[in-house]
Amino acid sequence: MRQQIANAVTEEEKMEATGVIRVHIIEAQQEREVYNVCVARAQMESDTFHNYTFDFSQWVSLPHYSRQMSPIFFLSLRKVQIFGFRISARKQLNFLIDEAEAMGKDGKETHGPNAVLSMIDYALESHCVPVETFTIHADNCPGQNKNMYVIGYFLWRVMTGQQTGIEFLMQIPGHARCHVDSGFATLKKAYRRHNTETLDELAGVVDRSSVTNVSLRYPQWIWRDWKSFLSRHFKSFVGIRKYQHFRFTAGLPGIVIVMEKRSGEETHVNLLKDRSFRFLVDTRPEPVQAAGLSLNRKEYLRRSVSKHVSEKKREQF
Repeated sequence: MRQQIANAVTEEEKMEATGVIRVHIIEAQQEREVYNVCVARAQMESDTFHNYTFDFSQWVSLPHYSRQMSPIFFLSLRKVQIFGFRISARKQLNFLIDEAEAMGKDGKETHGPNAVLSMIDYALESHCVPVETFTIHADNCPGQNKNMYVIGYFLWRVMTGQQTGIEFLMQIPGHARCHVDSGFATLKKAYRRHNTETLDELAGVVDRSSVTNVSLRYPQWIWRDWKSFLSRHFKSFVGIRKYQHFRFTAGLPGIVIVMEKRSGEETHVNLLKDRSFRFLVDTRPEPVQAAGLSLNRKEYLRRSVSKHVSEKKREQF
């Protein structure tokens, strides 16, 4: 949009370009206000209403030194992905996913719906107080958050009576600042200042970085094949990318109520393949084991990276 303003030549082009970006900014401010209201309500009505936010941080590498040694700058170090789940304004769960503990070989499939839903489900079941309704925020990434599987998961929760209502909300792309980002900021600040060679040390850095940051290590949670489980009953959501608000209610099983923006009109979309189908129990998908490292990756880490780890910690690495 800024580029369109810069490239505008005629007065009409300038007026049109500035009008488009003005509307965009206003809509972003409105969605930001929705997020702030949800957070404030969760603080005031903590017994009956909760607000959650989740997102991925950029991965970190091991070993890490506050004064990084030049020999390891060009190496492919051991990668650890961080998934943050913020519980209202109280605490943030930080899932530390080593590349050997991901669903796919060598850290692959960490950002897919199976991984995202496995961690969200664990957080809701193990660390959140059961409530009838909640709101949950995410960004607009279609591969991670805005897809039929995440929508199907929230439909499954209300259809099985775990909640009576859920709102899944997204801010405008480019304006998705949230509390989970502040947790990542304090985490990364502490990470940069400390020498960290093992996952245990990384978990300690996370826990000490803030009173609200909590580290979680696999296998505290379980990977599950949510895609296969949900695709048996729910169909694709055509045109999902244009919507920012998704609402689920127990009174409308299999129906998602969507809006393009907060002030927009509501539309009801049925996602059940069989409209008469109902879940009888809240059984979850079968567990999936972490795929581990390939032989080539193991050999590379042993040969090129482990020698830069202090000898007493080399076995843990």
